[in-house]
Amino acid sequence: ILYKSTDKDYFTIELTIAAAWRPEVRRNLRIHLQRRCFQRETPSADILVPYEENSTVVTFDSLFIGDPSEILQGIWLYNNSAFNVPYKVTTKENNETFYCVNDMDVIQAFSMHPVLFRFTPYEMKLFKTNVTISIADKEYHITLQGSGSADSKLKNYDLARKVPLISKFSEERGIALSMDHILIVPMPLHSVYKTVFFMRNNTKSNIYFNWKR
Repeated sequence: ILYKSTDKDYFTIELTIAAAWRPEVRRNLRIHLQRRCFQRETPSADILVPYEENSTVVTFDSLFIGDPSEILQGIWLYNNSAFNVPYKVTTKENNETFYCVNDMDVIQAFSMHPVLFRFTPYEMKLFKTNVTISIADKEYHITLQGSGSADSKLKNYDLARKVPLISKFSEERGIALSMDHILIVPMPLHSVYKTVFFMRNNTKSNIYFNWKR
């Protein structure tokens, strides 16, 4: 059945189905339909992940630890109205492991739009964070999770063999400089290369530091 009417939200279709070889054998059907996919009265949009009671967990693909590339992973939103719908992403805590690069934008009418996150794991463990995506008059409470990996299939062998499998520092130490996470690749002469390493603060106080050559 192909129904092309766009001026009704509720309608009824009555059908009579008869067998070609025995016309006297027939069935009468009455179908009640309600239009929900393209409501034009008010702005609305949905998040394209399975959810129950507006809460869900989204698992990102595992990434190679220490990969300097900025790899983006996303959650898709769909605007099922004839209006442009704004959205806003709010993080529950200051977690730079999951960074939203487009936390405020507009979803065009009858279109899909990605919410992009830069996931940068720095250890072989599971990272989690909570975010809230506000779309029109709805709020979706999302838990993002992902893990770092030392699997050489996720990156080339030269980078994989430089990554430690265990931490060289005990958890009891208050402050530690994670020298084992420094990854420096060969580079041409007279060039500049940016790398990263981590300092771990296991205390309950803010730590101030400065650099000396």
